[in-house]
Amino acid sequence: MKKQIIALLLILVAAVGYAQTENPRGIYKLMTLKGKVGEVKSPFDQYKICTDSITLMLALVQQNNGLMVFNVTHPDNETFNYTGPEPRFEGDHRTLIYDSNAERFTEKWWSETKNHMYFPENDWCLEFYEANRYSEAARPVVEALTNTGEVNAENPLLGRWRIIGWMDELTDVKKQLKDIKDAYPTGKYNGEFIISPSHLVFTIVTGTSGAIVANSGSPDKNTLIQNNERQKVKWLTKDIIAVERREDWRRDWQIMERDADSETLMSRAANYYINNR
Repeated sequence: MKKQIIALLLILVAAVGYAQTENPRGIYKLMTLKGKVGEVKSPFDQYKICTDSITLMLALVQQNNGLMVFNVTHPDNETFNYTGPEPRFEGDHRTLIYDSNAERFTEKWWSETKNHMYFPENDWCLEFYEANRYSEAARPVVEALTNTGEVNAENPLLGRWRIIGWMDELTDVKKQLKDIKDAYPTGKYNGEFIISPSHLVFTIVTGTSGAIVANSGSPDKNTLIQNNERQKVKWLTKDIIAVERREDWRRDWQIMERDADSETLMSRAANYYINNR
């Protein structure tokens, strides 16, 4: 019996060891980093999106005006696969990925940064990531970037909407819509709103940057709340809406078309960087 228990423990230890050498895949939050001043709690709201084809970084930054902006970038220029904790040869400064599985991973990268509060100069910096951990600000951003564009049956205003133009008045709508849609492919509008009951996330169509609009959302299909301001929604077709925008005495209508693309904005961002690297 004792030999059986020892054998079982050896199997479990081997399984745990194997699990920590997997390629990281998923969305991981930076929890702590170890560099110039030892290990500290992450000073950044930062995430790595690890896929088979590319590694992206999502970072959120609070602006002075209270707006929370985000950027999806491709700073690592490689796909994160398990490497082990040691360089391949003396003087090898390539990034190392280890202690990695579906729950966590460690990134060890060579820093040449000068005069940084946390990053060392000409030495290794360690970043420790964990999966399924999100800040209060990051969770709606991740939900927006992974939204598939499906229509919500109870409130069809929820979901992804592409800004396609403006109207001064809702007259001769059919002709105005034709002109707006014809002009859109070569026009200046490249923004989207991702609307939820409690959040409003604005992003550019590529999904590579955007912002969370505070105190926003949609309680019903005819109302959009943006920064505590209630805005009337007019349905021009089942997939095109006009949102009332008032400034002083003037009223205009922002025209938005549903983005029902099954490709998520996260995938769109990944494809953008894959095609432009």
